[in-house]
Amino acid sequence: MFLNFHTHFSKNKDFEILNLNANVNISKYYFSIAYHPKDALNFQGFSEKLSFEKCVAIGECGMDKNIEIPLEVQEKVFTEHVKLSEKFELPLIIHCVKAWNEILAIKTKLNPKQKWIFHGFRKTSLLDSVLKNDILIGIGPAILFDQKLQKCLLDIPLEKILIETDNNESTRIEEIYLKISEIKKVDIEILKTQIFSTFREIFTKWQNG
Repeated sequence: MFLNFHTHFSKNKDFEILNLNANVNISKYYFSIAYHPKDALNFQGFSEKLSFEKCVAIGECGMDKNIEIPLEVQEKVFTEHVKLSEKFELPLIIHCVKAWNEILAIKTKLNPKQKWIFHGFRKTSLLDSVLKNDILIGIGPAILFDQKLQKCLLDIPLEKILIETDNNESTRIEEIYLKISEIKKVDIEILKTQIFSTFREIFTKWQNG
């Protein structure tokens, strides 16, 4: 089974977690849901959707310095997501662009118990800090071409990796698995088994569903 923890395009194949904006209707698929940083000004809360059986995570949410939304607004909204993650005992899928220090400061202040996943990870200089703070690494289509990320992957323990297609509609999740298997020099079945184990540990509503 090829598990996809974060996708914007459901292919209804194997198992995937569909990313939804908090304003849309509830999906028939397993999903994560949140206000993306670019939608932070529209934040109105969405706690009623988090108790749905197929809601297995909160995300993607976070902070992004490449957008025009004031950083203080993003920080406030992200903090609300962290609190909801704790209240509903759901893992948090993080969107972070040039805002790692701010996100880490919130994590340090709130000391959350739920797992965080740094999705679409490419900022290789942050690897040590991300791992030190017990945050999982989301590896997506960039691993197919980004040589710095490919080198960095050698230093990421298998048990800290989750795999995603994100918003890339053309890339198949199998391609990413195979590339990681090749770079890490690990049998594809061993990789699949480890990702499955991590899924069961992190996405507990899926495990118990």
